[in-house]
Amino acid sequence: MSPALKPIGSSLRADLAATTRVLLRVKRQARLLHSSAEDAVLWRTLMPRLPLVDPLNLLQAELMALLRKERIGEGTGAEVRHDRLLEDSFAVVTQAISAGMQNTG
Repeated sequence: MSPALKPIGSSLRADLAATTRVLLRVKRQARLLHSSAEDAVLWRTLMPRLPLVDPLNLLQAELMALLRKERIGEGTGAEVRHDRLLEDSFAVVTQAISAGMQNTG
């Protein structure tokens, strides 16, 4: 990862932590998805998805990184073929994530 991007990641993590704290305070909870029967149902719905969707999310992130890297190296002539393959792969993974989310709840 580019050192220039590290502050963005730090900022996003800080924003997530702050948002989580506010949400927990508003809901008067100690942890997310653990206070009500409705939360329990949502938790039971989400948990079976994670082992299936998490690897796809990682693959999607890797494909995005490769697409960005490919765009940076444009002008070599080979990138058009690679771009198409990466874009097709990215589309398939995104559709798989969508299908997984729809089919499990």
